[in-house]
Amino acid sequence: MLDIFDILGPVMVGPSSSHTAGAVRIGRMARTLLGAEVVRADIGLHGSFADTGRGHGTDRALVAGLLGMKPDDLGIPQSFEIAANQGLEFHFHTARLRDAHPNTAVLTVESADGRKLGLDQRLMNPLLPDNPGSKVNACVQNIVRIWREGAAEKLTQLVFCDLSTPRGKAASEKETADADTLLADEMGSENFNVYDDIRAKLIAQGIPKEQIAFIHEANTEVRKKELFAKVRSGQVRVLMGSTAKMGAGTNVRATRL
Repeated sequence: MLDIFDILGPVMVGPSSSHTAGAVRIGRMARTLLGAEVVRADIGLHGSFADTGRGHGTDRALVAGLLGMKPDDLGIPQSFEIAANQGLEFHFHTARLRDAHPNTAVLTVESADGRKLGLDQRLMNPLLPDNPGSKVNACVQNIVRIWREGAAEKLTQLVFCDLSTPRGKAASEKETADADTLLADEMGSENFNVYDDIRAKLIAQGIPKEQIAFIHEANTEVRKKELFAKVRSGQVRVLMGSTAKMGAGTNVRATRL
């Protein structure tokens, strides 16, 4: 039997049961169907969701649902900021659908496992074959091509990869038990990592081993200065690293007078 509170509507945060509470439930359903934490979402808004959704907080409600919030969660108005802190990337666009309900959202969501598969399936299972069409192999071909094209000027490439960071000698000796080492444990395979795979393939295609370096190997300020000097001089022409270690503050650009 329904009581008056059921008739009035759901307990929720936001101005609209359809555009806010309903949108939270759509986001939660997408997360439930994925069966894992969402790390990336492409969200298409149709009909009134697209026309008036921003004013009703539909965009924030959908993201809140993807984060696992319920319609009465007080964090819904801050869902964008919470998503940024938790590493959830999202993008909104207008979707024009035929014969669809006016309050419709089309969500394409991706989990961390999806990111691994998109990079190289061996991150999920090292026994799987090396797919020639993988992103890793496409990256290798691009690096080799640019290395050859920039040979005369000794140009250097910075290659970023945030999945499967290497477990170098320093990490194994517990000299650098930092976030990147933990990330390798979580995201990489025990018998496979992208960094070592790329380096081996680059060497096989003619790039000298000494011209390839991982930022993770420079685990002290002195070693970083030595590495950056080699990059500026062209001794190291392929430098690989994660955003955390090789992002803001890394300056390997040569100064020319």
